Amino acid sequence: MDERLCVRCGINRDLPTKRSGRKDLCKGCRVKVEHVIRYGKGEVCLAWRGDFDAEDNPVHNGKLFMPGDRTCGHRDCINPEHIEERTQDGDPN
Repeated sequence: MDERLCVRCGINRDLPTKRSGRKDLCKGCRVKVEHVIRYGKGEVCLAWRGDFDAEDNPVHNGKLFMPGDRTCGHRDCINPEHIEERTQDGDPN
């Protein structure tokens, strides 16, 4: 491994020996982003890939995206089956 600059994050790191036609990316930048996350119980969550508010809730164009309580416990989950909408008084259905 040689210490070189990662072309994506710009940090000097130990990078694997460069292969022809391959960009110099560190391990963190080579990781594939998952859209579907499966947990041990067979539970499937869909991860939000947009912006978040200060409380880590999904936000789109400045408004909460799919507001409500997540039954799975993951604040970034946008699986409609895991979201209980709140009524006007703040309680779940």
